[in-house]
Amino acid sequence: AVNPNGNAGPDQHSILWSYDQYDKEQYQHHINEIFKGIEHAGPPGGKRKIMIFIHGGMNTQVGSLERLVDPFVEKGTTKSRVKHMTENGYYPIFINWKSSLWSSYFEHLFYIRQGQRWSWYTGLPSALVVFPIDVTRSIVRAPLVWSMQIYNDLLSIPFFVKHFSPTLNDEVSAELLCRYNLAGPLESCVKEVHFKKSPYCVPWAIEDKPPASKPPPATDKLDTIPIAVGEDERRCPEMDRHFASYLLTFPFKLAIGPVLDTFGTSAWENMERRIHLLFHSEAELLPSSLTDEAKSSQNLAKIPASGGLSVFVRH
Repeated sequence: AVNPNGNAGPDQHSILWSYDQYDKEQYQHHINEIFKGIEHAGPPGGKRKIMIFIHGGMNTQVGSLERLVDPFVEKGTTKSRVKHMTENGYYPIFINWKSSLWSSYFEHLFYIRQGQRWSWYTGLPSALVVFPIDVTRSIVRAPLVWSMQIYNDLLSIPFFVKHFSPTLNDEVSAELLCRYNLAGPLESCVKEVHFKKSPYCVPWAIEDKPPASKPPPATDKLDTIPIAVGEDERRCPEMDRHFASYLLTFPFKLAIGPVLDTFGTSAWENMERRIHLLFHSEAELLPSSLTDEAKSSQNLAKIPASGGLSVFVRH
């Protein structure tokens, strides 16, 4: 757990600096302040509403903070996410964790070995071995990366999907939709359902057959969950623009693909390690004040999860 109030001064944030870590007492105080805020956010004696917001991977800590306070366009307004949540009666709690591409990779390169953090005097020399291995892996895997990249690109074309990589997506969706709507016998309903597809645009626009057809919505199926099947609403002008953009950027994608495959994969694996550290700290697994305390009480095998998020969730 870190102090979110600024890493470059009070209320000043920079991607160049790390945030100061809380000790146990400081983090406990921070949690207490959150719960005081929750108490004051709702009506006296009434029910409190909390919204927990957790961002995904490949985000910097500073970028995640900016996303919360920058204008967020929603239904014609440009209020921040925080403003939207509080005006709708929610007390927002943001889980901001370190997940950016470069910090994840550099930590992998200089410090993380077999899932454990090494000290700088062992991590830095070993980086002289790790980096050439990453580069070599990038070169060796390049043909596989390029072939899979081209294959995945071809699968964005409906013709190739239908003939070279057919899926059961439409059949599964039709069955679920018919079970929810249940317009007539299930078997005949499934046969009649067809989803809207994009047209074939080269050399001219040809609409896919048969045309879209779905059962009428039901209103009395209280024991089911409403299902919305996304259809392909693209038409030729939009698809032609995307295709032209694809042709222009394709050489660049081929050049950068192997690099992202190697360095991105290493960063992603280390980012997943950081997810686990939200719940279980390294202090639980290695000699530390936490394990010393547990050992003195013969509780070494039952140390409670001590990651910042685990401590907060228990409270």
